[in-house]
Amino acid sequence: LGLYFDRPEILSAIAALSLFEGVTNFRISRLLSSVLGESTPVPVNEHSRFSFDAIRAWRLVIGSTVLLSGVFFFDQLWFLAWFVGFAVAGAGLSGVCPIFIMLKRMGFR
Repeated sequence: LGLYFDRPEILSAIAALSLFEGVTNFRISRLLSSVLGESTPVPVNEHSRFSFDAIRAWRLVIGSTVLLSGVFFFDQLWFLAWFVGFAVAGAGLSGVCPIFIMLKRMGFR
């Protein structure tokens, strides 16, 4: 919606939230579940090359891509922010994210 309505402040907020969650590993959904008293199991993969979670790496990739292409270099890289937006929306609907799959195959937990 931030891209469609040409609102860079929405893109900045999404990128900042994604980068914050990627760097600190404080997930808003996990914090809300703990406040509501629900437990969320964390899957562990022992055969990983890096000791860094793939979901954190995914959030850093998405956040930095949206920040660079949607906020800083919008005139040159406008299509990249749209591509990431459609890819994340499609991954949310289908449950299959090519970026996340690539990060898992690279060796992230």
